[in-house]
Amino acid sequence: LAIRDAITPYPVPALARLGGPVPPAIARACLAGGVIGGASALALQAWTTMASWPLDVGGKPLAAWLAWMPVTFELAVLVAAFGAAGAFVATRESARASTAGPTVEDIGPASFALEIRVPAEAELERAREACRLAGASAFALREEP
Repeated sequence: LAIRDAITPYPVPALARLGGPVPPAIARACLAGGVIGGASALALQAWTTMASWPLDVGGKPLAAWLAWMPVTFELAVLVAAFGAAGAFVATRESARASTAGPTVEDIGPASFALEIRVPAEAELERAREACRLAGASAFALREEP
């Protein structure tokens, strides 16, 4: 059984652990953003100090890699964060477009709701039993299109 969505009146930290791992698309986008951001920062600083404006300041070598590290790190983190946020929005929106979850009208303001994916028909009774043991007051079945 896998929890697809949870609606709660307040944050429940244990639900984050039950939700499963981070989707691989988000992790890959974060890694790609970090590599692109870091490489871009290094390339821009190298081009600026060695080709575009080679200025000798205080006897420092033109390729002063150590001086470039703070900017490189900051841009790597910034672009990685943008990549992860963009991938999160893209994967979340595509998942939302493909399935319609429980509507807000069906759930009261002080209610809890879980959307659980049941991979096989044989697992349905196990899901019902798990919900009943957890104290669920209602159980609705919805087929995916």
